[in-house]
Amino acid sequence: MIGKADWGKYLNEIRKREVDIVFSLLPDTHFSSGLEIGAGNGFQTTLLSPRVEKLISSDLNFKRIKESLKVPKVEYKTVDADAIKGVFNNNSFDLIFSSNVLEHLKDPKKFLRETFPILKDDGYAVHIIPSRLIKICY
Repeated sequence: MIGKADWGKYLNEIRKREVDIVFSLLPDTHFSSGLEIGAGNGFQTTLLSPRVEKLISSDLNFKRIKESLKVPKVEYKTVDADAIKGVFNNNSFDLIFSSNVLEHLKDPKKFLRETFPILKDDGYAVHIIPSRLIKICY
């Protein structure tokens, strides 16, 4: 935390910038159904929820999520991303979103294969993956 007085606030600013950039690149900016993989502390859920009518925020451990960040219209579901196959019905989501999750999975390619069927044919899968340089800078 060199040079940063509040690491959490700084990290949230980075996450907000990432979400803003992603949605500026997508042709659609509002979705009927979405799945967030890896909710973390819940901050990104607050950024996604205004853009998705029915959002499911998933994580392996919801003890990290701050109560103040829980969004009333969001469904929170405990899901192991390494074992996601069969958890959701096929063609369920217009948007699947993860940020800083894939690099923690045992088999990211397997995860991508298993989430592809639950994405609608015209849906978008967005996975933000940090570079090694970013992780070193953290």
